[in-house]
Amino acid sequence: TLAAKWDKHSWPSARLNSSLLAAMPTGAFPGVDSTKVFEFLERHAPTAV
Repeated sequence: TLAAKWDKHSWPSARLNSSLLAAMPTGAFPGVDSTKVFEFLERHAPTAV
């Protein structure tokens, strides 16, 4: 799966004011859709030769 492939190789972060972060849900990457990050990485990953 995309998550299995990219989970250990990505560290996304939201660029928000700290007061906004306080209201966001908790999680490894609050406010970041991990699936979208993994899809982006998959599209931009180098292809095997």
